[in-house]
Amino acid sequence: MNSGFALRLCISDDHEYPSWREPLKSVRIRYWYERLRQRTHLNTAYQLEQLFEPDSFVHNSDGTIQYYKNKWIGYEQGRHLPQEALLKKVERKLSGSTRDLNHPLWKSLDIANKRVMRDDAFLRELAPVVQNLLYQPAFDGMQSFEVRAPVTKSLLEKLERRASMDVLACLVWLLRESAAKQSKDSEMIGHALHNVLIIMTLEFESLKIGLPLLRLFIDHILPLGVPAHHRMWMIPTDYLHASVNLNLLASRRSKRWQDSVAWSNRIKIMQRLLKGRLGTDVLYAMRPQYQLDETNGEIPTEVIENYKRTCNLREWGWENIWSITPESFPPLKLLLREER
Repeated sequence: MNSGFALRLCISDDHEYPSWREPLKSVRIRYWYERLRQRTHLNTAYQLEQLFEPDSFVHNSDGTIQYYKNKWIGYEQGRHLPQEALLKKVERKLSGSTRDLNHPLWKSLDIANKRVMRDDAFLRELAPVVQNLLYQPAFDGMQSFEVRAPVTKSLLEKLERRASMDVLACLVWLLRESAAKQSKDSEMIGHALHNVLIIMTLEFESLKIGLPLLRLFIDHILPLGVPAHHRMWMIPTDYLHASVNLNLLASRRSKRWQDSVAWSNRIKIMQRLLKGRLGTDVLYAMRPQYQLDETNGEIPTEVIENYKRTCNLREWGWENIWSITPESFPPLKLLLREER
């Protein structure tokens, strides 16, 4: 992903999305297709079909194409699930492509899939770099084994610094587990998931699945980590807007940035911005956005005060991000509680 793509999204308002709601299966297929298109540097379904299924083309005696199946349009539109025989053909030319279609993230996002939550076998499907964070060694005499590491702020920050599809899958699973147990960790996990989504949304948008994928998160997953007396008050374009600005800020912070920067380096810069370690404006501007919710009874005064202060700090954060002369910290009056 390059800074030019982020800038074009930032200044463009001509995106037309007839609907942000799309079945998970369709998003999953289109992700697989767009990853193939990205990795092969090909532009059309026709070109991809020629590359991976040349036998589907019937030629005339002079070499011109008489007929071809044109089934790859169905993959581009997310209508047809590729079969095992095709996946094997593609995998031979592009190793790892089958995992894009069958990635653990798609199972974790499927709320109807209860089996995935029965035990932590799901976590063993994730990349080794993620498993190394989730498990720690234990010993019993001559025997050694691994146990789950506790969910802590430190663990979640380490996961954020490794933002990827596997980290997203991990955080979704951890949030579902925590919510099912009604654990106090849910809000902390939800915030980490929010941060990783902001970091990764621009990547997903370059693959043309950004907004529908975010709608799935907003509708089914993120509400599991909402604090008491609050409800989600964000739409997919809020995440896109934040991700575009975060990537642009990261590009300016990196001395080595030319047209693009390595993903691992970009993540570190973006996470430091989100944590307020390079100024507090991004910290306040890009926090999760909620609305107060009276469904479960009267809202405590302290919750209302904190909500107002968070809204004011968010407004200051965005104004400061766009300011020609940004400040390092917000005015003191925005940080202090109101006198009662």
